[in-house]
Amino acid sequence: LARRHGVTDEMRATGARQLRDIGPRQLSIHTMFVVLAFAGSCLTTGCQLSGAANFSLWPVPQKCVLPPNMTKQELIRHLNHNVSRVHSWQSTDVEIGTAGVLFKMDAVIAVQQPRNFRLRAAFAATGNEADLGSNRDRFWFWMRRSPDKYVLTSSHEQAGEVQQMMKFPFRPDWLMETLGVIPLDESEFSMELPSDPAGVVRLVANRVSKSGETVRRVILVDTCRGYIIAHELYDARDRLIARATLNDYQLDANSGASLPHEIHLDWPLARLALTMKIGEIDVNPTAIPEQTWQRSEERRVGQECRSRWAPDH
Repeated sequence: LARRHGVTDEMRATGARQLRDIGPRQLSIHTMFVVLAFAGSCLTTGCQLSGAANFSLWPVPQKCVLPPNMTKQELIRHLNHNVSRVHSWQSTDVEIGTAGVLFKMDAVIAVQQPRNFRLRAAFAATGNEADLGSNRDRFWFWMRRSPDKYVLTSSHEQAGEVQQMMKFPFRPDWLMETLGVIPLDESEFSMELPSDPAGVVRLVANRVSKSGETVRRVILVDTCRGYIIAHELYDARDRLIARATLNDYQLDANSGASLPHEIHLDWPLARLALTMKIGEIDVNPTAIPEQTWQRSEERRVGQECRSRWAPDH
């Protein structure tokens, strides 16, 4: 027994001398081999560290909201369930910009189904920058950086005529759908399953616009997160008319709805783009003032243009 202890002590001493002789580089390599050996053991037999029940060397795959074999009906039902929680929303905490540059402005955005919409933005020093809106009767569009310096406005009934004559980029019905307060009509859409690992499904609908032109509407859905990431609108020649890209979804605790807090709007044929980064959103407010949906009288500079191509009846 004494001899056995002596052998053991000698082995320990030899091991200590060997470790002293290992330089920093060799020690680092030695440590790496120990870690790799431990990892290999975990991969083959499984392991658990004391006090770390969920320890894993590799990222745990994200559990997707929607199954990979879902039907079109299941997908649209999921999306409409979110829409059903929201009949209106508004925010005054908005940064607006173009070309990737955001500015803090005096801005307000408000949405209320089925057709009420308003986006106004202004700099204190230079004045108004944008005024886009819609109510149950009319809609209007004005941006300081737009080639057209008039306020472009029309009744909803004449929207097709306006879009055909003026290549008018603002389509209020489409915009209301992109802002999450109008449910999708299941019978309109077909579903294209994802062809890439990202799991993005396309919902496609062909419509005849009020101008008689066939337009194709495409909705891109991230099935893993369960969110719409983009709305696209194409003309009969497959040219992109408008795109809304939606990011930074956040859950509203009161309504249970998830809303995007970053929206990028692009009208490539009109060479116009607008990005909104929204902070706090008031979902389903008790009341939105009626004047929110009325165009300001100071913008009646567009009266002459309106009477030329979209006369009132």
